[in-house]
Amino acid sequence: MEQEPVAFFKEVLSNNRSVMDFIHSDYLVINQRLANHYRVANVHGPHFRKVPIQQRANRGGLLTNAAVLAINSDGKDSNPLKRGVWMLERILHDPPPPPPPNVPEVDLTDPKILQMTLKERIADHRNKPACYSCHSRIDPWGIAFENYDALGVYRTRVGNKPVDATSRLFNQQELSGILGLKRYLLQDRQDQFARAMVSKLAAYALGRSLTFSDHTELEEITRRFRERGDRLGDLVDIMVSSKLFQTH
Repeated sequence: MEQEPVAFFKEVLSNNRSVMDFIHSDYLVINQRLANHYRVANVHGPHFRKVPIQQRANRGGLLTNAAVLAINSDGKDSNPLKRGVWMLERILHDPPPPPPPNVPEVDLTDPKILQMTLKERIADHRNKPACYSCHSRIDPWGIAFENYDALGVYRTRVGNKPVDATSRLFNQQELSGILGLKRYLLQDRQDQFARAMVSKLAAYALGRSLTFSDHTELEEITRRFRERGDRLGDLVDIMVSSKLFQTH
């Protein structure tokens, strides 16, 4: 699991693919053990390789990597809050505000709470006044991942109840599970994701946090990056030849 995102990144970089493949791709970069985990047939041996997949595989890109899903779980089940925060911070570069002090915890000794699905518990928690402002922004992103358990295995039921991975974002955009989330990102949030990629790579390349004075140059890098088809190898070239990098 730990090696898969690195292998996927290498595939995108080595072949100068679009970074939109990180959102969704019609291929995986896996070995036999991961193929078994993902229920993908006819992959043999320990070496990682590119494997074409169909939509019914419910995979593609980094969002459904087992590593991403596992680190954003609690070890026993999915964690929509952690997955939602990860989406906002890592994919959209739009981190939510820190939680207010004295946030009430979910009372797992309450029989009524125990009968609820995870999504229902989250909704109940979100309806508390101290929790609404943050959770209304975070939770819908994480709920879209509910078809994936703590280890990233695709599921359609939890216990005797069907999984409900539908959600509504703060802007009233409806998401229908992971496919709906990916579709929305690729149709309406490409600019934001491209800008996030530029910001993340710039901070890595410069070895420091970005400042307000970097904004103009970052926008210029993003413009050139988008004009060249959002390709990762091109972004590296654009970055190292930029004024931001050259005068660092």
